[in-house]
Amino acid sequence: MNIAVVASIAMILATIAIHFGVLWSMSATLLVGRKRNPGLVLLAIIGVFGAHLIEIALYAATYAWLINSANVGNLQGLASTTFMDYF
Repeated sequence: MNIAVVASIAMILATIAIHFGVLWSMSATLLVGRKRNPGLVLLAIIGVFGAHLIEIALYAATYAWLINSANVGNLQGLASTTFMDYF
């Protein structure tokens, strides 16, 4: 199987696992009691945003690895490549 396909499947599974873990831990933590609290909603938004940043960084690291180490194509038009080019 192609390394890019394996990396794609692994990233999809990692994304699902990260989303599940963050949402599960937030629901267990934030849904204690039945009262409404706007501060908890803000905390949930920050938690989901943090999860997305982790996933974006993971995808960027995977792209960097595929291009630099696994030699699976490249990004055209870049004069130099740093981690932030993938991020």
